[in-house]
Amino acid sequence: MAIASTAVSSGCSAGEPTAPQSPATSPSSAAASPGQGAGTVQPAVTAEEARSLLARYVQLNNKANKTFDVGLLRSYEGGASFAIDSAGYVSARELKAKPGGAFTYVDPVFYVSAKGGEEWVLTTVRRDVNGGKKSDRLTYLLFSKTPDGWRQIYAPDGAAGDTARPKIDVTAAGTVKELPLTASTGLMTSPGNFAKLYARQLTGGGTPEAKARFAVDDDLANRAASSRRNMNRYARVTEKVRPAPEYPSLALRVADGGALVFTTLARTSRYDVRPGNYVYNEHLASLAGRHHRFMIVNDLIEVVAHIPPRNARLQQFTVLGSYWAAVSGSGS
Repeated sequence: MAIASTAVSSGCSAGEPTAPQSPATSPSSAAASPGQGAGTVQPAVTAEEARSLLARYVQLNNKANKTFDVGLLRSYEGGASFAIDSAGYVSARELKAKPGGAFTYVDPVFYVSAKGGEEWVLTTVRRDVNGGKKSDRLTYLLFSKTPDGWRQIYAPDGAAGDTARPKIDVTAAGTVKELPLTASTGLMTSPGNFAKLYARQLTGGGTPEAKARFAVDDDLANRAASSRRNMNRYARVTEKVRPAPEYPSLALRVADGGALVFTTLARTSRYDVRPGNYVYNEHLASLAGRHHRFMIVNDLIEVVAHIPPRNARLQQFTVLGSYWAAVSGSGS
């Protein structure tokens, strides 16, 4: 179902990630009533249950963010989100960081799977900043039902403006169709293969033709390329990126016949320091000191992207948003 709702108070996830530093420096739509539509298909949750799910997340996230409480975090997050934020909490405690303030989410819209099988709820929201001003970036909160209850497993922030955001296809029963990760019929590529292609794109590898299959306004890939250029003066940078199937992925049908895919990538960056320089990472406690020989940083990267239909006029993948941070590392 797609349900437009009112504002709710919310906390943000763990701290904003940054690259290692050098020594020099939602669409509104009508709510579908549960039980309506074809056959016996039922939404996984009702409209009220979806709103309660978001409200619970908001309450617990605000509370956990105040004290960097990993135990509480575990009660409402899972997947890569928990791996990223728990590592951030541990580092924040060790670095004696101050907790950030709470945010307010406005304009939440809920998209729901069918009941039975893998159940999930996708909520698109905007942050209310500066006392009533909406953020121009959409946040995608994806919740998955586990044996221990609902867990938020994706939280990518979209690009400013969200002009390329596709319309999610809602059925007459009020549900959104999930696609197999191997599905390729009618798509530019399968969701599973997209993860492999984007892993190569993030390292700057591939042929010019392969690179041209991605929209140029990809903030994540552009920042990665900028970081490699900036750090080259101080260290030789080697990056490896791979799909991370140990974390759940999800692909949804969108109205243009394409797919909206949520997937996780793992990136390892090695910095072999050039003579007379050092590198460090100010957000990961284990890497906060100066490293004069080498530094290895392991990131987890959540991505939400649009795969166009095979017959689309513009055959390009669009990365709509991301959430990432370093989760471990070493250095000398």
